[in-house]
Amino acid sequence: MHFKSSFTSKDISRRDLLKITPIAILAGVAFTALVAKPFLSKFTRLRGAPKFPEGSIYTPADKHSEL
Repeated sequence: MHFKSSFTSKDISRRDLLKITPIAILAGVAFTALVAKPFLSKFTRLRGAPKFPEGSIYTPADKHSEL
């Protein structure tokens, strides 16, 4: 069975498709990893400790304070 390529005028055999498929999948995964990394690192960046005003209920308690 031969498929007509839309890019060239020659026919593509099933064997050619089976050869190209793993390479195309690996190239797609690599490209996705390279493109997605800058976007994901923006959201997964480690942020510093949050800063709350003194006396806020969200500030950590002092270890040496009496309750």
